[in-house]
Amino acid sequence: MFLGFSPAVEKLEIVECDLEKPDTIGLALGNASTVICTIGASEKEVFDITGPFRIDYQATKNLIDAGNKELSLSYV
Repeated sequence: MFLGFSPAVEKLEIVECDLEKPDTIGLALGNASTVICTIGASEKEVFDITGPFRIDYQATKNLIDAGNKELSLSYV
């Protein structure tokens, strides 16, 4: 089986960013046209009752807010 890459995949750039720091998100977004967010509270957060709220809700909201402010993005 041959697994080739399409031109779209070759344009993929993975960028790490701390979504709990809203002031840094715009720089990480750069000139992106699409954002794929795979964020979720980690196993380390299991004993922190604020973890799911901070990570699954607030950090994701920070990303969406920054994207809406900085760019016209598609979200996946």
